[in-house]
Amino acid sequence: MSLVISLYSPEQIAFTLIGAAIASIFAALKYRLDQANYHKDLFNSRYECFLIVEKILKEWMKDLTAGANPQMINDLNSIMRKSYFLFGSQTYLFICKFRLAIVRENDRRRANNMEITDDSRFLENLLTDENLAKEFTELKIDSY
Repeated sequence: MSLVISLYSPEQIAFTLIGAAIASIFAALKYRLDQANYHKDLFNSRYECFLIVEKILKEWMKDLTAGANPQMINDLNSIMRKSYFLFGSQTYLFICKFRLAIVRENDRRRANNMEITDDSRFLENLLTDENLAKEFTELKIDSY
């Protein structure tokens, strides 16, 4: 051990230790930057799903007689697959319930059945009381 120390001057050892400390700081900063980018990307992906659900809800409410068009159903199907991996079980189950309500209401409207159902109340409550954002708990910034 003393042979290794004697081969290097105290200045060289000090520079090596300082270099190692600086490298460790840069590695920690890189890790924090990667974590921040990961959370930003995760938030953006989750928010994209939220916007699709909101758009479908608003389009559905705009024309109560038309119901959901095939594009709306396709959009819901695509975010269902994504939401399984992006969200926790509570939000995923909400998206499943939302999709089911849209599909049932669509079938009901096509049959010219205009009675108020639990599904229609559920969908109207989301828009009129602005409860949609409350269902996406993972979108809150304080959870990151």
